[in-house]
Amino acid sequence: MPTIDVYAAADLFPAGSDRALAAELTAAVLRAEGVATPGPFHTSNTAAYIHRMDPKTVHAGATDGARTVGAQIIAPGVESRRPEAARPGGHRDRHEGLRRPRTGVPDRRPGRGSS
Repeated sequence: MPTIDVYAAADLFPAGSDRALAAELTAAVLRAEGVATPGPFHTSNTAAYIHRMDPKTVHAGATDGARTVGAQIIAPGVESRRPEAARPGGHRDRHEGLRRPRTGVPDRRPGRGSS
């Protein structure tokens, strides 16, 4: 079963947005796996976990209270199904299908939306 875990400060995403965010993340993981038209089998067997953390526990190397999101994606068997030439050389290739969800959740990265 493919899964995605997202770790973020509790106040980064608006209250009540977890369901919409989980649905968009699930769709992104399935797109990255090459599922063009996900059906109930796919959506029922793909999990998204939203981990809201105390903002005081989220840090970056240069700052406390970092406004960052961590994600871990586990998709068993994806690499073994891809032809050798298509295997990723880096993270960008591996996560090409993962785009910013269209949930209406504001993009709070510097220079990318409301803060």
